[in-house]
Amino acid sequence: SIQALVGGPCSLAAVIFPALRQPLFSMRRFCPTPRTDGRLRWRPLGCMHGGPHVARCRSGIGSPFTGCRARSSTSEAWAGASAGPPPRLPRMARLFPSWQEHGGVAMLAVGMLNGFLVVTGFGINWLSTLKRYELECRIQSLKSELNRTERQLESLFGPLRAITHATGMGYRSWVEEHRGAGSSLQLEDWIRRRPRSKKAQRYRQLMSCTLQPLNRRAMELVLSHTHLIDGDFPECLYSLYAHVIEMDSLLERWKHRDRAILFPPTLYPVDVNTWASEEFRRLREKQQRLTLELEGKVFAQEVPLGVWLATIKE
Repeated sequence: SIQALVGGPCSLAAVIFPALRQPLFSMRRFCPTPRTDGRLRWRPLGCMHGGPHVARCRSGIGSPFTGCRARSSTSEAWAGASAGPPPRLPRMARLFPSWQEHGGVAMLAVGMLNGFLVVTGFGINWLSTLKRYELECRIQSLKSELNRTERQLESLFGPLRAITHATGMGYRSWVEEHRGAGSSLQLEDWIRRRPRSKKAQRYRQLMSCTLQPLNRRAMELVLSHTHLIDGDFPECLYSLYAHVIEMDSLLERWKHRDRAILFPPTLYPVDVNTWASEEFRRLREKQQRLTLELEGKVFAQEVPLGVWLATIKE
């Protein structure tokens, strides 16, 4: 588009200038020819009036009545003539005494126009390059942010959300099965008072075979991917560490048939489940938003502007 914009006037000027450069009224030789009334008739050098003075006119030799002089303007022709009025020239010749001057003005105007078009083309090209660079930087930023979000979901919050949901559902299911008409707190008190009952035995099996391995896995996930946590480190995770460590100690005691204590001093922090669910939901929304924005940026960069606007209208 820039080549067409700049090359169009240049091609047009190349076609027009050879015609404009024809010597319509530039540097003519005016030949004074005597008339019967004593006055001079002015004829150009190429006139076909005949007579012996024509050869002298063309050779530049002659008398004051038959000789010729080179005239670059009407004023010089009038000054060099001894009698008779100057020839009547066209209006353009009167405005521009020399066609060389007129051609110079035209060439200067077209040159300035071409220069303006070239500078404008460079400016448009520079702005387009700058805009494309900004768009590419924005795309790279979106890709980097999207990659981090996907790593957070894949390595930390996805598995952590699944683990906390599974442990919560498993413990609630066990409570619903064994509490009867009482509440979960009453069930825990009943197990503390009767550590050798069947409910206490099933509780130890639940903790040693199901809940504690999942809680240990959740703690390892957090310890291995702390760099993927946005913002401040949650306090509930410290409670999770304490609960897992204390529960491992109880499991070792249960292996040696020491069942005096069934519940650790630090209870399982339910806030971990809430925090994992909220972070997982937030990151999923962020991932979808970044994906849509990135697809829009790439689409706007690759698809022409007219097609993009037509797609938006549809």
